[in-house]
Amino acid sequence: MFKTDNLLRRLLRISLFTSLLMAVVSVTPFFTVQRVFSAEFFVFFIMSLFVTVLVMWQINIALVYFYEQQKIGRRYYWTRFLLSFVLTAVIAGLLVEVFHSLPLAVRIRMDTGIEAPQKVSIIRPLFSTVFINLFVVFILELVMLREKKAKIELENARLRIEHAEAINQQLRQHIHPHFLFNSMSVLKSLINKNPGLAEEYIIKLSDFLRVSISANEANVVKLSDEYKLCLDYIEMQKIRFGEALHFAFHIPEGRLVSGYVPGFSLQVLLENAIKHNVLTEDMPLHIVVECRQGWLSVSNNIQKKLSSEQTTKLGLANLSDRYRILTGDRIVVEETEEQFTVKVKVLTDEDIDH
Repeated sequence: MFKTDNLLRRLLRISLFTSLLMAVVSVTPFFTVQRVFSAEFFVFFIMSLFVTVLVMWQINIALVYFYEQQKIGRRYYWTRFLLSFVLTAVIAGLLVEVFHSLPLAVRIRMDTGIEAPQKVSIIRPLFSTVFINLFVVFILELVMLREKKAKIELENARLRIEHAEAINQQLRQHIHPHFLFNSMSVLKSLINKNPGLAEEYIIKLSDFLRVSISANEANVVKLSDEYKLCLDYIEMQKIRFGEALHFAFHIPEGRLVSGYVPGFSLQVLLENAIKHNVLTEDMPLHIVVECRQGWLSVSNNIQKKLSSEQTTKLGLANLSDRYRILTGDRIVVEETEEQFTVKVKVLTDEDIDH
């Protein structure tokens, strides 16, 4: 708890303020009743009580520090409060005796006509000491409780970040196997139909994987890098589908340079559109990527297959989870009878720093 100096400095400031406040509040009624208006007497009383309360504060702070250092468990924590009241009562009593015996105190009592308090009964000063120490302990425990709460909240926030990062890492690790699964299926089909195109497809796939390695290591990538990755992916698909696939990309150059997206986010959307729709030269699939008001939209005309290809069902759900973890935002899916659109937010430097 005392590993940083901030808490100790805060407790010292609180001890100074509350000691002075209690001294003024305690002494003022006495002077009002006694009708004693000696400035010297008033200042002496305040200073003596201020020092007494301040010493009580230091005793309690030292006890907290000692128990924290010795790592004394809750089972024996009650002994700190017992020691607090015993030590403060003894030391406060000694201080009162010292202040009363000071030559300045004796002279002030003689000048004001106020005799020294009788030493027969110690109930009243003992009661005052206990009451003041109760107040000190209460404030100290309140400060310590708030400090522990803040520490727990900070630790919970750190754990949430680490948990989110672990989930995000797990989601990203699914992308390559998912893509390779579909790519191998395509390659198998090409080998049977056209070995020449299969060879060209393998070359494109090799280039694509080489470029994508660095992207797979990062949470987010520049939009321009994702764009290049998508062009490589589209070239691979053009080998397979030819004129059955049309692709248009409308994003301002400035946005390409300044924007960020999760790695493979656009590639997943392109793959999703190709996987779930019929592509023929008579019925080509048109995919359009646009940027409007800080959001990327990937749209395609709907030509649903009667039976979808085998899928691991990680596409949109994976991307939605990654966006939620990174920014708290979710992807937007819009579907009409003729068009299917997915919108994702273009991230900025502020989103990444956050």
